[in-house]
Amino acid sequence: MPDILNLTQNYSIDLILPDLMFDEMNEDGADPLLETLPLVHEKEDMLIWDQHENGYGLLGLRGLGGQPDVTLAPGIRKYAVSPGYYGERCELPETEMTKSREPGTPNLPAKPEERIAIMMQYQANKAINRVRKISADLLRTGRFTNTSANGRVVHTDQIENYTTIAIATTTLPKTGFITGVSWATSATATPITDMLGIKNELEFGTSSRFGPDSKILCNPDVIVDLFKTTQVQATYRDRYGASISSHAQLDQLLQGFGLPALVPYPKGFYPTLADGVARTNFTRILPSRSMIWLGTRPKGQKLGKFVLTRNMGIDPPAGASDSPYRVAGGDKYQWAEGIHVLLEYYAKMPFRWELDVCLNGGPVIHFGSSAAGLSYT
Repeated sequence: MPDILNLTQNYSIDLILPDLMFDEMNEDGADPLLETLPLVHEKEDMLIWDQHENGYGLLGLRGLGGQPDVTLAPGIRKYAVSPGYYGERCELPETEMTKSREPGTPNLPAKPEERIAIMMQYQANKAINRVRKISADLLRTGRFTNTSANGRVVHTDQIENYTTIAIATTTLPKTGFITGVSWATSATATPITDMLGIKNELEFGTSSRFGPDSKILCNPDVIVDLFKTTQVQATYRDRYGASISSHAQLDQLLQGFGLPALVPYPKGFYPTLADGVARTNFTRILPSRSMIWLGTRPKGQKLGKFVLTRNMGIDPPAGASDSPYRVAGGDKYQWAEGIHVLLEYYAKMPFRWELDVCLNGGPVIHFGSSAAGLSYT
């Protein structure tokens, strides 16, 4: 059950921000991006992990009666990442509580608990979209960079030797395959041929696989562009000899070539309050004409995780008492132990409700070879 806050004004509020975050993550079913880097909570501040180096070479030839060569075993590489520190305070001010009316009524005072519930929904959406944006930027470009309101870089990281491929008659470094032209050039683009060549490139020298069990997350406009290409419309046909005309048929075509399905990822956000009011400048988590190819590992290992780290709101110093308005969700979601939520009413002028939401953390990548960023212009 969510925690209940009983207020002196004879109403109650469900402090359910972790539940709202969970609902946002699973609004349209399991979110493939958040499944790739699932949320976890760890009580340390610095993120440190070890990774074994790749094996190498062939077993040496010693000859009958000969001494064997002495070689070195692959080592272990240590990684460390500093988390980012994210948080906001949302207020329900005295002016709004005094002057606002209940929607649909001429003069009934607005109910603060309903406004607070909306505030909590907004903050849950913003928190999850921040996690989505960090994860998507990292897996799309191999790097993410987040700045403060004044433009100062406050949290950044990158994946060493991460693969990103721009489809524009590009020569791939490991196999020498040359991609076709941009998929936006519908008459001459060869998206299926490109994906076959890129699949070979991504699997070269690694145990990660990019076959039918993998996924390509994409901005929805990628699918629109693919349907426009001559290769998809004229070269291939469905089982009855007709042109490919549906997303399901396109997936069947790709699977027939040993390629993964295309998964449209329409999630996004309005950057500012003014944009949200005007419903303009909607920004998708995956930019136009961009994709993330998520491979698979031989033992089903996860590519990585998104770690929520030590947080003084959740783990206060010894002797500090917990606020009665603090939200706890760790009994339902392990990662919720890393989310600090505090709702308080200030009975001093100016009177107001304050809702604090904060989280610390960042992504940890264990198998950088099992994903790649693709794009075209």
